[in-house]
Amino acid sequence: MAEAARMCEGMGFDTLDLNYGCPVRKVIAREAGAAMLTDLDRLQRVTTAVVNAVSLPVTAKIRIGWDRESTNAPEVVKALERSGVQWVTVHARARSEKFTGQAHWEVIAAVKQSTTLPVIGNGDVKTPEDALRMIQETGCDGIMVGRGSFVNPWLFERAHRLLNGDDPGPDATPRTRISTAIAHLHDLAAKKGDYAAVLMRKHVAWYVRGLYDNSSLCREVNHCSTPAEVETLLNRYLERLESAPVAGDSEPLAPAAPEWGGEDADAHGSCAAP
Repeated sequence: MAEAARMCEGMGFDTLDLNYGCPVRKVIAREAGAAMLTDLDRLQRVTTAVVNAVSLPVTAKIRIGWDRESTNAPEVVKALERSGVQWVTVHARARSEKFTGQAHWEVIAAVKQSTTLPVIGNGDVKTPEDALRMIQETGCDGIMVGRGSFVNPWLFERAHRLLNGDDPGPDATPRTRISTAIAHLHDLAAKKGDYAAVLMRKHVAWYVRGLYDNSSLCREVNHCSTPAEVETLLNRYLERLESAPVAGDSEPLAPAAPEWGGEDADAHGSCAAP
């Protein structure tokens, strides 16, 4: 880990963040990621070695524990503080919970009360109001947003405005969502060529989540082989969307889909509308 840290420093990075929260099985099998939360002596030794190996700021992200019965985030953060990290991010779920259930913000508050380090809160921030509420309820110093931004990349700007005391403004319109998806597609095609059509499948599903008849679009996109085909479908979908019946008419708008963590995606990211 120390040697890897030195390599990263040599590549010009500004900060090193140690991910002690990853719940993925293949990472856990190597006693890394969230498995480190079960051995605080080892976690402190590894972290100290990394801190001492570089001049860069070293930070860490953790979960609240291995499972709910062994919640130990305050103790983990004390070990990280002794190791010399600059701040810590707390994903307010246990490893056993992965991305399911409600995040336990009360543990973020307990961590904040137990350390002098800046604490970044993470988990279940999907709206500007969620961001404000997390700060009010936990006292955290900042917020990290993950999956909440997949369907709503405009969340960052709107939350920033609300946290500064301003009106966050309206949600993105369907036209903004589609035009952003097309711009995303163009950027990806410039780097990946026709393979962008495959890579965009999961992203299209996020951009149209909860919109009218989104499942039909996702099924069609999953069969596209070129970016041009995807763009044509997105433009046609927008036309159909803007002429669709509004809520209360004969055909209701599609309901918001349940939370999706990527479990059903194939190797290319293909999936039904999440």
